[in-house]
Amino acid sequence: MLAKRRTYGRRVRVFDHPVFPGYLFALTNAPGRQLLRQNQRVANLLEVPDQATLIRQLDQVKTALDQHDTFELLPRIVEGTRVTVQAGPLKGVEGVVSRFKNRTRVVLNIDFIQQALAVEVEAEWLIPV
Repeated sequence: MLAKRRTYGRRVRVFDHPVFPGYLFALTNAPGRQLLRQNQRVANLLEVPDQATLIRQLDQVKTALDQHDTFELLPRIVEGTRVTVQAGPLKGVEGVVSRFKNRTRVVLNIDFIQQALAVEVEAEWLIPV
């Protein structure tokens, strides 16, 4: 969840907003999946063929959320150079380089749901994978 601020006149309200709206990630077994299917608030369950990759990518997004307060959700980025952050609070995180108005961003993809999160980093902290 991300905290988003809204201003109404002089009042400022903070609301929690899902990072990936419409998705709930659950690691469960067959009986748990059956229970989720019976819930009338669940539209569909998506089976994850490569669970290890999804878990690794979600861990990277969590690391970014814990370290930064400025984010931009993007559609999945396919083109660009894959990099590893070698310094700073996101050290060890892998992503794709994106540039926006002379700033360097690392885009963290969640391939399974075709979503991404862009985080600004120093260009000198990046090394190609």
